[in-house]
Amino acid sequence: MNQSNYETMLNDFDKAISRNPNDVIAHYNRGVIHQELGHYEEALNNYNRAISLDPNYANAYNNRGTIYYSMKRNEEALSNFNKAISVNPNYIDAHCNRGLMYRKSGRYNEALNDYSRIISISPNYTKAYYDRGEVYYDLERYEEALSDYTKAISLKLHDADIYYDRGITYQCLGRYEEALIDFEKAISLDPNYAHAYFGMGVILAQQEKDTEAISYLDKAEQLGDEQLKQGIARSRQMLEALASADPDSPLDQAFDALGQVVTKTALQQAVQQHPILLQDWFVSSLEDVIAQQEPLKRKAWQERLELLKQLISQTQNNIRTGLPEFTDSQSENSGNPVLTNQNDPTKTPLHPRRQNSRTLPRTRRKNGRHGRSIPVP
Repeated sequence: MNQSNYETMLNDFDKAISRNPNDVIAHYNRGVIHQELGHYEEALNNYNRAISLDPNYANAYNNRGTIYYSMKRNEEALSNFNKAISVNPNYIDAHCNRGLMYRKSGRYNEALNDYSRIISISPNYTKAYYDRGEVYYDLERYEEALSDYTKAISLKLHDADIYYDRGITYQCLGRYEEALIDFEKAISLDPNYAHAYFGMGVILAQQEKDTEAISYLDKAEQLGDEQLKQGIARSRQMLEALASADPDSPLDQAFDALGQVVTKTALQQAVQQHPILLQDWFVSSLEDVIAQQEPLKRKAWQERLELLKQLISQTQNNIRTGLPEFTDSQSENSGNPVLTNQNDPTKTPLHPRRQNSRTLPRTRRKNGRHGRSIPVP
């Protein structure tokens, strides 16, 4: 709708209100137009007036909540969504908006409740399955996320985002061929989808199809933002390090050595023997590798990663102050075990390369969907 159309509609509502200052719907609809134009204060004034005339006007509460959300006045936004739902417990848009707020603030169980409520009201409401899938993904409940993404697609939601999101969920579950199919589908729907090209490149690199992987990474780098380009740079460095299939390559030796570390002293020795452990790209890639492990193994490796980061920070400080590069004189217990569950199988070395595949950084699309709903009665 162009500017002149908005102006015409505003004039019409102005006339309606001048004839009847208590015309609730005219005030509400004038608020909608002002909100669409980004005139938030004018929109709020109209919604406030509509609510004063009809305290049970759920749509006005919902829309006022979306304005407060846009203005980062989150407590007021949540209060308005709550009020809209109290007036109309089956109000899908308000549940959707409140669910988004809960998810953004990390209140995942409450977000799940809202999206599940929407589905109970309208079992074929596609967006609720997609949004609930996003929450399950955030919670690393990948099977449930996969189920909801697939349900949304079965209900004819065919956009690039959902295929990409399902693709990275397949990737988290180790179902790489299915992930490739979804990334390809995302690219077919949006040929400029940089993250989908990156996803393709990562999996092809894991499959040691390096020429194809580099082609997709090049495309992702061409289309991507700075954050994505950083991930691509790490992938390229890992690819170069993994170019040799020799199990005794420096990278594999470094991973093996790190996997045996249980004390700070042992870590210092490992770093002296394998300087690659101090490389920024190695640490970033290690974070991505750890994120894909089962919880039991992940815990021990997260502890090793924290030790490694502490040592890197200490080393950098020592370099700046002129102290020896490695020192642990401040710690009386530097040789004692520092990892929990020392007899646990989690001490098994973590390799960046499985039997015939490799683990490279995985990226998650930044969710830019705001879910704003502005119904007109």
